[in-house]
Amino acid sequence: MKYYAHSTDNPDKSDWQGLEEHLRNVASLASGFAGAFGASDWGKAAGLLHDAGKASQEFIWRLEGKPRRVNHSIFGARLGRDEGGRLGQMLSYIIAGHHGGLPDGGMQEGQLHYRLRHERIPADVAILPSVT
Repeated sequence: MKYYAHSTDNPDKSDWQGLEEHLRNVASLASGFAGAFGASDWGKAAGLLHDAGKASQEFIWRLEGKPRRVNHSIFGARLGRDEGGRLGQMLSYIIAGHHGGLPDGGMQEGQLHYRLRHERIPADVAILPSVT
């Protein structure tokens, strides 16, 4: 299945941005920015994971204009936390906050640890090869 990061008004999707291309581009930029303080690998990981949750049919429907609410960042934040070793929790903050700013870390609703545990992820979300 072809997944997308961004859409246009074009219904044939020929000019929509593919998700894997978007993830690679952002990973390259983030790696360069983070390289300034010796963390290019972490920047790359954040870039690859930040929109990983867009790899679902629900997100495609949202881009097509259907009324869907898809939290695309929490999937990548969970992957970062679970696979990122000692600094994975920090990576999850970056990913979860890439649109709305860094979240508070508590267990109350809306805070990162609560969101990581309770927010819904589409059942069909795929882990793309570029993310692994």
